[in-house]
Amino acid sequence: MYLDDGFGTCVDKDDAVLISSQIKQDLIESGFVPKVEKSTWYPVQNLVWFWYLGSLGIDAFTVDWHGVNGWTHSVEIQELPECFFGKIHLVTDLLEGSKANSTVLKYSRGFMRGKRWATKNGISDSDILPAKSLQVALYLSGIIQESNTPSTLISAFYSLKWAHDLADLDSPTNSSLVKNILESGKRKLSKPVNKKEPITKSQLINMYERLICSI
Repeated sequence: MYLDDGFGTCVDKDDAVLISSQIKQDLIESGFVPKVEKSTWYPVQNLVWFWYLGSLGIDAFTVDWHGVNGWTHSVEIQELPECFFGKIHLVTDLLEGSKANSTVLKYSRGFMRGKRWATKNGISDSDILPAKSLQVALYLSGIIQESNTPSTLISAFYSLKWAHDLADLDSPTNSSLVKNILESGKRKLSKPVNKKEPITKSQLINMYERLICSI
């Protein structure tokens, strides 16, 4: 007899670790032999610390968040001594506080805009995180064509960088191609500031004479 493809959820990580350990022991005592390479007994999904309470949490289950909710270090977690299992949340909690809440909300929304662009253009979820530099260059190029100021472009760039850094993945924003697209776009969208010349003595006299004559 085989048991396959089961998963469980819990209110918090500590309870999840406790219950998972209990279920594993119950299965073993019942005569089942867990398959080591396929079994995951430590909770590796946490939808709260990434999306924040009160945030929209959109697409939390429709994207391959192996680098975010699942975390890229899930294999390393499984190899840790059990005494560390209840302490992983300390790392994720600190990651949660690495940016201000407003910044996280801004960047998460920016990343989701990029995700929607990728999906609309037929890019698979596996190429969204981590993203490929050429695809990101095309995405930023489209923003440049549609924008009047560099702010949207800059926000898109740093949203992608934030998501990849948070997931501890190589970011396409480190690519020279993407960096050059960013700088070119900033130059194109930045409007030159026309400094006004200081008013002269003769201009003041003329203004005064016109005002006097109009009385």
